[in-house]
Amino acid sequence: MDQHTDQLRKLIGQFLNFRGLPCRIIEILDADGSNPLLVLRSDEHEIQPDQWGEAHRRVPTTRTVAVYDSDGQLLDEFQDLLDSLG
Repeated sequence: MDQHTDQLRKLIGQFLNFRGLPCRIIEILDADGSNPLLVLRSDEHEIQPDQWGEAHRRVPTTRTVAVYDSDGQLLDEFQDLLDSLG
């Protein structure tokens, strides 16, 4: 885990707006050490199918957002998320 990921972990629990939806940062994924992903959960619910594809329950929607592009530059979408923290 690099220094940037440590800094990102401090954002866990923060609320922000993602594409107009209020979300909370619930986790930072850093599998390869080069491009961490923010995991966001919104209050919007979606239907979750079981292993046979039948819908049985509604769960909060989760999304992942990349922090850097393939060149290691901060993505505009991530910067927009940081700007919406509050």
